[in-house]
Amino acid sequence: MNIDLEPMARALDGLIEELYKKRMGFALVVFEFNTDKGVADYISNAQREDMIKVLREKADILEAGLDIPKIIGNA
Repeated sequence: MNIDLEPMARALDGLIEELYKKRMGFALVVFEFNTDKGVADYISNAQREDMIKVLREKADILEAGLDIPKIIGNA
């Protein structure tokens, strides 16, 4: 199955900009539960290198058992 995530990326980009009142970077990773395949779909509006850096930083925070600080809201 070939899924085009580009329309979702454009929609998310607009919704996130509306929520934060400025353009923000995002990444969405979609993966199958209960499998060892390691397969996932991924979309982002950021440069690959920038998003990898952010994802690594956030993974380190989560692995340490800490919460990721919120920019706004109560996510």
